[in-house]
Amino acid sequence: MRGRWHNGIDKWNHINQVIRDKKIGIMAIQETHLSKEEESKLNETFGCWLKIVSSIDPENTNAKGIAIVLNVQMTRSKEVTSLEIVPGRALMIHIPWTKNTILTILAIYALNEPSKNQLFWDELRTKLEGKPKPDVMLGDFNIVEDALDRLPCKQDNEYATESLVNLKLSLDLRDRWRAENPNSLAFTFAQSHRQGGRQSRIDRIYISEDFMPFSKEWRIEPSGIATDHQLISARISDIRMPFVGKGRWTLPLFILKDKRVQNEIVKMGRALQKDIISSQSNRSEFNNPQIIFKMFKDKVIHLCRDTARKSIPIIQNRINTLKTQLKTCLNDHNLPEDKQQFVGIELQEKISNLERKHHENIRDNLAVKMRIKCESPVSKLWSRSGKDIKPRDTIVELKTIDSPAEAPIYESRSDKMAQIARNHHNNLQNEDLAPEEDVPPRKQL
Repeated sequence: MRGRWHNGIDKWNHINQVIRDKKIGIMAIQETHLSKEEESKLNETFGCWLKIVSSIDPENTNAKGIAIVLNVQMTRSKEVTSLEIVPGRALMIHIPWTKNTILTILAIYALNEPSKNQLFWDELRTKLEGKPKPDVMLGDFNIVEDALDRLPCKQDNEYATESLVNLKLSLDLRDRWRAENPNSLAFTFAQSHRQGGRQSRIDRIYISEDFMPFSKEWRIEPSGIATDHQLISARISDIRMPFVGKGRWTLPLFILKDKRVQNEIVKMGRALQKDIISSQSNRSEFNNPQIIFKMFKDKVIHLCRDTARKSIPIIQNRINTLKTQLKTCLNDHNLPEDKQQFVGIELQEKISNLERKHHENIRDNLAVKMRIKCESPVSKLWSRSGKDIKPRDTIVELKTIDSPAEAPIYESRSDKMAQIARNHHNNLQNEDLAPEEDVPPRKQL
């Protein structure tokens, strides 16, 4: 983060936006320089959206500092408990998850100097003895385990690396990104051309062995905020979470405002009306209102999907193209290391600049929207913006209706749970109703 301010602008406004736009549940931030007084003020300002838990070294308040930010609308943030392991360097939280499960997260901001880095891991290992093992350990480790994670390739201090590996093994944690990408190159920190252009993957997320099969969407991408580190993220699910399908496709609401789409659907609707009328005199297995209407719906869905795909902003298309070029460059074994380094840093700077521009465009659009619709009697935007939205817990399982009381049977598939809920609702509607033969006939008016 490199402190709270950048060119007189508070970075926490941008962090709030990133968490909401990317739907991040829990974020760890390093080098926050955040005092307890500032933490309290920020929690008052962003109380409807964020819950901030921080740690700072009282002897050096203008450096170090670490914070864990909770999305109030996605987590049970009011029930979180925190434990400061190393002031300004290591912070642990315990937060209720699903079905009485407690998720333990350890945020790290390690020292840069190799000898102090080694001592930090040894100290951390000692202080964690007797405490619950973290399910997730994440942050800026300022060290890599493998020379593959630096460009140019370089092995870090072996004693510091060994201390980190021993801590990781004692906590039973794994680097899932590297497990999924054993031979790929991707970096989370990059120097500028003037600084030498060196790159490394010093920011990582370690997870418990039990969560390895239940993690996905591992990403390294620019955050849109003024920083020289990338945003690393992953989606981690509870082992007990139910099976959830893809769900039904829904029409993107912004498509309904597209005049070309509106005109095209009206044209197809008129053709549909003519075909239905003509099918009444020449009805067959393949020429009837049901089949014709089904074909009409398929055409509309195809039109809307195609329009939505083409409506991706030009800037986002450019970012995606540059990301593909960067990945190809870094993993091209025929390119010499110095060229990989030069081209890689150039592409990364372009991606970061575009991501910041995209981030600012979103802020500007929201500001315009708030300016136009704020305090409008017909708009709900203003009232919703300050409304406290409580997080909704996922229903993990439901007991089947015919399940015996002594040995209950539970269902964890979302589609079958929906069917159980529907049957239960229908049974409630029919409960205590008089039989049809006992119902007196209605009087004719």
